[in-house]
Amino acid sequence: MRVLGYSIAAMLVLAPVASDAFAPSEQLCQSTAQVLNTQFMTKSPLNADGTMPEDAGVIVHTIHGPKPNPSAKGIFLDLKFLNTLDPAPDATCGDLMTGKVKKFGGTEIYLPWCGSNRKPGEPLTLSDASSWTYLRTDTLLNSTATNTDEVVCREGDNKHYGLIFSNAYMNISNNLGCMFPLDGDTGSRPEQGCGASLNPVVAGLSHFGPCTFDEGATTDEKSTAYMKDFGDLLQVRPDLAGSRVCSLSKADFDTWVSVRQKVNLSFTGWPENEFVLRNWDKYSSQDIADNDFLVGIYFLTGCADGTFGNAEDAQKIADLYSSWTGGATVPVFEISNQAIASGSPTPFQCPAQPKIEVEGD
Repeated sequence: MRVLGYSIAAMLVLAPVASDAFAPSEQLCQSTAQVLNTQFMTKSPLNADGTMPEDAGVIVHTIHGPKPNPSAKGIFLDLKFLNTLDPAPDATCGDLMTGKVKKFGGTEIYLPWCGSNRKPGEPLTLSDASSWTYLRTDTLLNSTATNTDEVVCREGDNKHYGLIFSNAYMNISNNLGCMFPLDGDTGSRPEQGCGASLNPVVAGLSHFGPCTFDEGATTDEKSTAYMKDFGDLLQVRPDLAGSRVCSLSKADFDTWVSVRQKVNLSFTGWPENEFVLRNWDKYSSQDIADNDFLVGIYFLTGCADGTFGNAEDAQKIADLYSSWTGGATVPVFEISNQAIASGSPTPFQCPAQPKIEVEGD
């Protein structure tokens, strides 16, 4: 049974493509891009039942792309290794991330769509929660600062690739844990990424204490209280304010949007926001495919430093997903950071299709 996710048929109804000249894969990309751009421009609070609107906002997750060159250092997605493995579509992300699948000899496997922060040798990081960014026009910031990237543009991390997930994932059980107006340093927090930061670097800021709100406070009152604490942190350690500030619960979604609009990026080092999505240890690759959770794979362009991803590597990630899910197809998109920063209504685009030479041309 499909649960809340956009099916291919639904996307085509929402955004029909008139021309028959497109190949099926391009037609799917064009129709889905139209849906994503509409969601990006739509401003909606929580639904009456407390769920995230299906048609408002887009959640993305940056991943370390394929190694950009042989000398590059760091953790990168090893597509060559992953493509040598026999797929295990029914193994949960938790099984793979903690090395419980015997067929892989106990090796920890980092599949990009499993979304975990867990890394070897870092006991504070988590295998069942990860940080995502929520893109919507009213969650962007108006700032004159040079550091205005809304989607991560960091050459050293090679985070120029990522996932686009359906809002349906947020609305099932307690998959959405909490949120932060900036990068919240999820891997250093207990309580599935939503507790107080245990990062030793910010221990000296502990005198600020946790944020507390009156139960009956209005959104404006909560926003004012949160921003006061956040402002105090910015004055002391602007580079760490995101990791020190407290999390907001799903019930405080409107407060989060209000705070997000007021954050001054000129004081910060981590401009991206953070939605903590949980329960990756419970889902398998096949579950993600069956529920239409994964909407697409993106590559990032338009970074101020000139770095960018490319459609070919993004397609390799999409092909890997297809091989692990018995043929599930997801389109590849270009996300232009420049388009987002400039307020363009169409930051999601399908990559240019290669020209097919016809004999006699």
